[in-house]
Amino acid sequence: MTTIDLLRDEQEHISVVLEKIKEYTLQNKPIRIPRLNCVEKSHGSEMAYLTDWTQISEFAGSIGEYQFLFEGEDDLLHLVILRKDLQPISVEDARRIVEKIMPDVPTAKIWLSPGIFTQHFYVGHDELISSF
Repeated sequence: MTTIDLLRDEQEHISVVLEKIKEYTLQNKPIRIPRLNCVEKSHGSEMAYLTDWTQISEFAGSIGEYQFLFEGEDDLLHLVILRKDLQPISVEDARRIVEKIMPDVPTAKIWLSPGIFTQHFYVGHDELISSF
């Protein structure tokens, strides 16, 4: 189990990302995933992203050895978690990242779609916005 501690600049960046999500949500603007450079891994359709997400999306950030990226429209947000070294990421490690990004959203209201190289979480816009 990996211990995850937030650096001050990581916490500040997460706050900026969440405020931007709130702004877009209140204006009913979709949050789109930008076109990513990908390489297919040997595990079927699993993709490992070669892009530094923070360089291509204002809805992305990093925490230690992990990257995260939000996208969404209508009433659902999608949060992708990936290791920077493109190694497999456990659901447990990804959940700890989610807890750092959205500490006040009850875990029962966050849905998981597990993967190997990426973990995918879903939460209602209203749940996230009401948490801050």
